Amino acid sequence: MKRKIWTALLGIAVLGGLWGMTSTAQAATPYKTVKLNWYTETTMLRSVNAKQSINIWNRAHTKKLGNLKTYPNVTWTSTARLHLKHGNTYAWYYRVNGQIGRNQIKQGYVWHGFIEEGLANDMLTRRCTPLWLFKRNADYNKYVKLSPSQGTTRAILKLFPNSPLTLDLSRIAIIKDGRYSSDDIVMPVMHPKTANYQKLKAFPIITKYLKKSRDQPTATRVKQVKKLLAAEGYGAAKRKSLKNYQVGLEIIDHSSTNKYHDYNGYAFVVAQLK
Repeated sequence: MKRKIWTALLGIAVLGGLWGMTSTAQAATPYKTVKLNWYTETTMLRSVNAKQSINIWNRAHTKKLGNLKTYPNVTWTSTARLHLKHGNTYAWYYRVNGQIGRNQIKQGYVWHGFIEEGLANDMLTRRCTPLWLFKRNADYNKYVKLSPSQGTTRAILKLFPNSPLTLDLSRIAIIKDGRYSSDDIVMPVMHPKTANYQKLKAFPIITKYLKKSRDQPTATRVKQVKKLLAAEGYGAAKRKSLKNYQVGLEIIDHSSTNKYHDYNGYAFVVAQLK
């Protein structure tokens, strides 16, 4: 029985490899489009293995347009999935677009098994990546760790040594803060899981202070945040004693998409998992 299972798994792996790395002779034969599915929302994608050589194809699967390995830190966007037939074999491909440099876009099709939903380092190291773009808790935590704008966030999280930052609770924090409440595009993507939490505590006084103090050094801000937390009953001993609690936090300081728009945003809650 074990041999049969391993044989089946090996067959799947080999098939996937053949789809992603078809030989030049095979690639010369056009693939037939069976079905094209368009999404209502843009999907953010990245390589499953950024070090693996994975071809980006044209729609007919006759020409290589690039290789994912060349762009290990690129987040790809997709608005469609393509079902292709080659001989007696069928497979799904993502239609991908990637920003390569400032003025160049790379487009093409990649076998679905070589790419996954998530953000690559180009998005995780930016000054501002909107919270609604994140789909994975690990990605949001990595962004907070790597982004040059997240120094105050990192410092505040250290005040809660036993309470991890989570994407779900951060979404709840910004909805509670009133952001995106009337945005028909963003709201369906957020899906905050409020039913998973109890004893939710928001800190509007602290978020107002963070907005007012955005030009001040991180050390100064965190010192005042500690005082404001203590005034709310969350002194050092209380914060350390929190059991099964999580933190929802978003701090956006002086981030912009162009020279005319300075974007700031602040949301902060703690809550206990049910």
